[in-house]
Amino acid sequence: MARIALIHPQYLVTGGAEAVSLNAIEALQDEHSLTLFTNHEPQFDSLNDYYDTAVDPNRVSVRTPPIASHYVDRFGAQNGLLLYALLNRYVRRYLDAFDLVVGTYNELACEIPSVLYLHHPLYDVSNQHLDPRSNQGARYYYKRLSRSIAGVSNATMNHPSTTLLTNSDWMAENIKDVYGTRPRTVYPPIETSAFAPPPIEEQSRGFVSAGRVSKDKQLLRSIEILQRVRNRGHDITLHIAGPLPNTEYADRVRVAASRHAFVTIEGRLSRDELVSLIERNRYAIHGKDYEHFGIVVGEFIAGGALPFVPNTGGQCEILDQNDALLYESTDDAVETIDHVLSSPEFELSLREELPSVDEEYGQSRFRREICDVVSTAL
Repeated sequence: MARIALIHPQYLVTGGAEAVSLNAIEALQDEHSLTLFTNHEPQFDSLNDYYDTAVDPNRVSVRTPPIASHYVDRFGAQNGLLLYALLNRYVRRYLDAFDLVVGTYNELACEIPSVLYLHHPLYDVSNQHLDPRSNQGARYYYKRLSRSIAGVSNATMNHPSTTLLTNSDWMAENIKDVYGTRPRTVYPPIETSAFAPPPIEEQSRGFVSAGRVSKDKQLLRSIEILQRVRNRGHDITLHIAGPLPNTEYADRVRVAASRHAFVTIEGRLSRDELVSLIERNRYAIHGKDYEHFGIVVGEFIAGGALPFVPNTGGQCEILDQNDALLYESTDDAVETIDHVLSSPEFELSLREELPSVDEEYGQSRFRREICDVVSTAL
């Protein structure tokens, strides 16, 4: 039984990084002694419900820096990059007590063997596809300062005792461009057990878009695409599921939806409600360009919704680079979707070509891979 220090900044948001972290903890908790370093006390009961995990709080010791925990309680996840860098420094005081570090949120500077799961190069200031704001004014200096505080460098990332993992082959190449070494791809865990889609003839001719309503999700573009598809004679609807923050872009999405009767804003849904929404609709559209991986795209497939996504990023790998489901632009998306919806036979053939999400991207597969990687690192 090894003594493992797990590091993750906080669990106040719901995303792929948190799915990776919780599934990694569950995978390791029976065989190893685990201590989780984080900036805010996690609520494992609710997290287990959301991610369909079974983390046992009695098997995980949690340590939070007092000042960071107080700050997060008061201000939420603001200044998360700086807090994560400070957490990195805090953890290094205690590494003599551990055999291995497992970091589930991007770069860390460690002085003992480590397994680091990089969702994207957190401190990079050069790649506009990964962070459009990375070299803009204060953001540039904020990243450089945080990286310096954390102690992350090319040398720490290329240390012989450091094992790097990432979420897609596309991201692996981006990380190689930044740090000069290519991580191993371990696809994030997609929770599939809740999905039991009905036969296609029982589904509505609707599209689902899921995720936080933000500019990078390109909801306005998706609305335009599907309006133009409707103009070609397809009686389709769009359901937008996800939190709408108090932002100018979210307001624009609300206005656009109010002007199109075929668009419904579902807002924030529970996990069960989201699963049901996906299962009730035949199609899905994802608007984010340069998606790191795209867990939601796998969930669409598991729920029986045929997804159309931009031809950029790791999400293309989930669809096995199938050009019939990928689009380059608004015009191309209209042509692509129209072509599929106009031919039931072609649509059926595309559905038959979709991957088995559970086998290729499921939770059990992920947990096995993590255990293998940790065993090798130890």
